[in-house]
Amino acid sequence: MMLDECTTCQCNARQGLYLTYKLMCGKITCEPCPKNYQMEKTSGSCCGKCLPTRCNIQLRDGTILYLKGKVTKVGNTCCETCVEPECKLTIGRLEFVKVDNCVNENQLNLHYCEGKCTSKAIYNITLNRLEDICTCCSATATNAMLVPLRCANGSLVHHQVFNARECECLSRQCQP
Repeated sequence: MMLDECTTCQCNARQGLYLTYKLMCGKITCEPCPKNYQMEKTSGSCCGKCLPTRCNIQLRDGTILYLKGKVTKVGNTCCETCVEPECKLTIGRLEFVKVDNCVNENQLNLHYCEGKCTSKAIYNITLNRLEDICTCCSATATNAMLVPLRCANGSLVHHQVFNARECECLSRQCQP
């Protein structure tokens, strides 16, 4: 007898002065998925299967290298491909910062968000017109960095700049 995909029970009858029954149940324990894999339930199966959440390649020396992007199926085939995120964190070099009479002495690596996100104009039956729907590649998390600036008088001051940490396509008002 099966209660669910992960629990099986067996009913045993015991002979004696009275006929008694003993129900014994056991629960299947699923192995956790390895790092960068996620469990996907499959009907009729308790544990499902572990599917990759990140793209990876195995180098000749056996090292596994994880890439940015996600694994997706190619059409209705069994083949998979790695699709790079459309909106992603990019690193740039800020060479010149000037605030008042103070400038930076060293280049600064700064993260920012870059990529394409979907936009469309779709008919809205309630408004009886086409409605613009836009998403922009935006920073969803940032952290502040203090940049040392050398002033014309020789003093050193710190100026705060913001560094993107995470990026995502977010809904925005479309500009004509």
